[in-house]
Amino acid sequence: MFRYEAVLRVRKYKEDLLKKEVGRIIAGIEFEENILGHIEDEIEKSLDEVSHLQKRRISIFDLKEWDNYIIWLHNRQKEQEKRIEELKNELDSTRKKLVVASQEKRVIERLKEKYEIKKQIEEERKESFNLDEIGLSLFERGVNVLSLKK
Repeated sequence: MFRYEAVLRVRKYKEDLLKKEVGRIIAGIEFEENILGHIEDEIEKSLDEVSHLQKRRISIFDLKEWDNYIIWLHNRQKEQEKRIEELKNELDSTRKKLVVASQEKRVIERLKEKYEIKKQIEEERKESFNLDEIGLSLFERGVNVLSLKK
């Protein structure tokens, strides 16, 4: 049995966890970008609405309310962009960890491949030795190996 089998399982498990983490972060980025899109749409609608209202008579109080709302949306937009940037940084970091984990796993897999080849060669050598022993034994007894007759 390959002596580093447990290490290989741990490395595969670590790689799988990091793959799931990358997927989770990507889904989070998509979700946050969707929210950002809604905020940007709301800003655009609000600016259109204010522009529309300014063509008619609007009170200063209402205009101030709209202005505060648009400022709040812009602040929320900046926060959302910051959140997305943080997630992208986290994604980059996690991807780097995934690359390292994949390389570490591959090193152990190569060791296992070499072990399997060495094991196969050893088994073939033993089989060849056993066949030689059987052939020599039959020869010493005077058995014709090709016809299996004495």
